[in-house]
Amino acid sequence: MIPPIVVQDEIATGQLWESDISLDLTESFYAVTMKRKFPNPLIGKLLAQDSL
Repeated sequence: MIPPIVVQDEIATGQLWESDISLDLTESFYAVTMKRKFPNPLIGKLLAQDSL
């Protein structure tokens, strides 16, 4: 399985196609951050939302 964006050219040319079968898969992304002298306020808001 691969995200369609990765093979968008192959999908456009018909070499590959998307299946309509749903497997109810999820994917998690994690970021490691270090304390900064001048923190980015947008990143602070994003990190605050994640801790809810």
